[in-house]
Amino acid sequence: MSDLNIHLDVVDDRDTRRLAELLDTFGLSQLVSVPTHRDGHTLDAVITRADSALPVVDVRPSDEYSDHSLVLFQLPLHYVDVNTRGGRVSTLTVSGLIFSTVVCVG
Repeated sequence: MSDLNIHLDVVDDRDTRRLAELLDTFGLSQLVSVPTHRDGHTLDAVITRADSALPVVDVRPSDEYSDHSLVLFQLPLHYVDVNTRGGRVSTLTVSGLIFSTVVCVG
């Protein structure tokens, strides 16, 4: 998630097209589709793998403290506990990224 300072809502903008091509090249999707800036443009992004489960994205209007909206999202998490020889591997999958912890059993 980031503020890209690219008007993602202006589809014929050169930088917007270049970002869309870059995301497509790496199999990524930008999921924020509503304005996130007080002036009406979409500047903030949530980018995930195109083939992963989509997170829930909630954009809340800006207030007097910021000119950007609050962008909240929930990532679908999967937990797998796999028994292996001599230990246990616990795997947490976060939007296609895999983090593993190996617990050795004496």
